[in-house]
Amino acid sequence: MLVDNIKEFHLANPENLLDYIKMEKEKLQEAEKNVQNLVSDIKQAIGSLIQESAHIYRGLAGLKAAHLRLINELKRGEEYVFFSVEKSELEQDVVRLMFKSIHTRRDEIGVTARGIALPQLKHLYIKYLSSRKEYRIRFYDLTINQGVTIGKNRIIIETAHPNAFAVEIISPKTAKSYKEFFNKIWKLAKP
Repeated sequence: MLVDNIKEFHLANPENLLDYIKMEKEKLQEAEKNVQNLVSDIKQAIGSLIQESAHIYRGLAGLKAAHLRLINELKRGEEYVFFSVEKSELEQDVVRLMFKSIHTRRDEIGVTARGIALPQLKHLYIKYLSSRKEYRIRFYDLTINQGVTIGKNRIIIETAHPNAFAVEIISPKTAKSYKEFFNKIWKLAKP
């Protein structure tokens, strides 16, 4: 307050400081609530968009990681499909153990799988994988020379052994195209 061009100060109620802090705290809480809503909206928008990309994996651990990423994006009752790896790869204990752990995770989630393999692999599938839940395999004489696994949004093109290597393509459009091709071959294949 100015009195005769001189500023005068008077003591104010110290409770005013608490009121000021309380008012600022309420503004911050309101701002936090708005930011939380904004973050939620952004997450929903990002979640519905899938950026197309590709990743390269090396070694059996990398191959397993690629498969688990594909499986983990699926929900109970959804499926992935695959063209089997070659006989020389499937005969390797370490490769079978890796695929066994992948199928164990798939069973836990409740994801189904359908696969197509060469007829000469039938005895290996019966011996090692016949007890898997929600797992169907058919046989068809189609040489791809690579394993191919197709999920909802991902495709994995792989060799499993001795130098495990995989290319993961993330593209819903490409995955849909590969799955359509798989389903055409599935209709021709024998149980």
